[in-house]
Amino acid sequence: MKIAGYKVVCVEWIDSSSRFGWQDINENVDLRVVSIGFLILEKKDRIVLAKSIALAPKNEVQSFHSQMHIPKCAIKKLRHL
Repeated sequence: MKIAGYKVVCVEWIDSSSRFGWQDINENVDLRVVSIGFLILEKKDRIVLAKSIALAPKNEVQSFHSQMHIPKCAIKKLRHL
């Protein structure tokens, strides 16, 4: 699906985290995240998603809301919707 020339995608990726204090060595946290948004930029090392776009007259993009940069090394799956 495309809206105003931007593809809508579903991205499964692994997030980073940090924890404070002592942790058991076997205590692992799976931080798999699923995000859906407009693919507004794709570079060699990252993609940029926007959760919303504002359209001006004639379906031209006026602005983006809630941009998120995801490193490509963290992406497990990317599907076009």
